[in-house]
Amino acid sequence: MLIPMSLRRADKIIGVSRFTIQEIIKYYKVNPDKLDWIHNAVGENFQKEISHSQMELVRKKYGLPQKFILYIGTLQPRKNLPSLIEAYIKIPTEKREGLKLVLAGGKGYNFDPEIEKSIESYSLRGHVILPGFVDEEDKPTLFKLSHVFCFPSLYEGFGIPVLEAMTLGVPVLASSIDPHMEVAENSILFFDAANPADFSEKLTRIISDDSLRIKLIEQEKERASKFSWQNTAKKILEIYDKLDNKTK
Repeated sequence: MLIPMSLRRADKIIGVSRFTIQEIIKYYKVNPDKLDWIHNAVGENFQKEISHSQMELVRKKYGLPQKFILYIGTLQPRKNLPSLIEAYIKIPTEKREGLKLVLAGGKGYNFDPEIEKSIESYSLRGHVILPGFVDEEDKPTLFKLSHVFCFPSLYEGFGIPVLEAMTLGVPVLASSIDPHMEVAENSILFFDAANPADFSEKLTRIISDDSLRIKLIEQEKERASKFSWQNTAKKILEIYDKLDNKTK
C-alpha cells in the first residue's frame, strides 16, 4: 500500500534505469510526466589499484581457486544460477580443466534450493564453490581475481555487479535482459537466457577466446567511464531545480 500511495503523492519519481521507469508505468499506472531516470554508478573502491598481496589475502580468506568464473550477488531463483551451473558443465572438458565456478553470496532470504540440487546432480562438489557472503571491501578484489564474470539474472532493475565488473576490466557475460543491455550497451557479451545452448556456447567462448576477452575489456572500460556519482548528482540537482522553479 505504501508504494502506490508514495507514487501518487510524489512530485517527481526517479528510477535507476529506463527499464525501472517502464515497470513503474506498467504496474502502477503513473503519469509518465512525473517520471525520470538516472543511472547508478560504482563506489570509489572500484576505482582503486589492487595490489598482488591484497589479491592473495582475499583469495585465502574465501578459499578461492587460481582460475574461476565468478558470480556475485544474492542466491535467489531470479538469479538463474542453476542454468549457469548447467552451462559450466557443458564447457568442453579440455577447456574446463582447472577452471572452477564461484557463486559468491549469502544463503539469505529466498535461497534457491535448486543450486545445491544442481551441484549434486552433476557431481560438482569441489568444482562449484560457494564462499558465502562477501564483505563489501573485498568485492573489487574478488572481481579482479576472476577469469570471467557471469551474471545470468532473469530480472533486475539495474544490475550493478555488471557495471562493477566492467569498471574493473573483467570480461563479462550477462543475460540479454533490458537493464543489462541498457547499462552495458554493446560492450559485453550477451546470451539468451531462454536458450541453454546459446548460454553454454557463449560461456565457452568468453573463457577461451583471448582476442574476444581483450576486445571486451577495452569496450567495457570505455562504457563504464560514462557512469559516475558526479554525473548522477548533477542530474538529480537539475531535477530539483526544475521542481523548485515550478513552485515559484
